[in-house]
Amino acid sequence: TLSNVQFYNILGQYNTIAERANSSLYSTYINIIGQSNRYMPDNSSINYKPVSIIGNSLNVVNSGLYIGMGGTFDKDDIMGIADGTDTKENVIFKVKRDGRVKASVPKEDNDLTTKKYVDDKIASSPQLSFNESGELVVTINGVSKTFVPKSE
Repeated sequence: TLSNVQFYNILGQYNTIAERANSSLYSTYINIIGQSNRYMPDNSSINYKPVSIIGNSLNVVNSGLYIGMGGTFDKDDIMGIADGTDTKENVIFKVKRDGRVKASVPKEDNDLTTKKYVDDKIASSPQLSFNESGELVVTINGVSKTFVPKSE
């Protein structure tokens, strides 16, 4: 159902666009290219702006740019890339409305990662430090061991 939409383009099959229940959709631009994409804005979407969906089997709740195949994006996402299939979702990258970037778990050395992922990896790795006496302190999984140098 499209009423009061200024411009829209839909290419492909089985694409779904639902109106926001409490909005007139004035000055909205919608572009959907591909198949089986769903644009389903919810009533709490406050930054209602143009949306572009390029790919297949993408599920979008709010405005932004979404590219790829097989992914669902939340209402606070403004950009996303997916690399899934029509039966298995795989969102690999998202930009949130507040500027935060969300990425999938890295698999190779140059993959994008998050601060939380790095913090979690560091927390489970041995931590090396020296105490006030110059002794080596090794901490693994929260358990610390102090190594005192041998005296000659």
